[in-house]
Amino acid sequence: DYNLFIAYTLNPDLTYALINEIYDINKRLNKNIFVIVGAWSGEGFKKQLESFGNVICPDLMCSLDENNLKNKLDKYPQLKEFLKYFGKPNIEIYLEDNKIKSINVLREAPCGSSSETLKEFIGKEFNEKTIKDIGLRVQHFCRAGKLRVFVEKESKKSRAGKILVEGLNIKK
Repeated sequence: DYNLFIAYTLNPDLTYALINEIYDINKRLNKNIFVIVGAWSGEGFKKQLESFGNVICPDLMCSLDENNLKNKLDKYPQLKEFLKYFGKPNIEIYLEDNKIKSINVLREAPCGSSSETLKEFIGKEFNEKTIKDIGLRVQHFCRAGKLRVFVEKESKKSRAGKILVEGLNIKK
């Protein structure tokens, strides 16, 4: 028995058919299934999918948090459970003698790039350069799409780096 789907289908016809079928299941069987569409193309298609009501199409999977899902959390409590573990990264970095001693990942980016990136920095000195390096290094593990030239001013991978850095909580 499932109540949350994460769809990465790249074909819009298949994605629409999947969302429509889940919507019908919700109605027919009185279910409460929610869908996170991790791969989609075009604002019009996004609006069309989200109009079902049980769908969200985030620009970045690692941007999902309680704020951008707040109008869905009461109706779809499974999202609260999902957000305990996945979404916008929330990381505790423990320092000793201004070096990164350990890392506690409280909430991981759905693609796993947060922990993959940060484990490389254990033992490194913590300073502004380290923070910048973390934001740059995560782009190697990030599964977000590439920059769409002439459409985006900033790549999704670059934004993922900023999101990760914003989620760092330093503990001494």
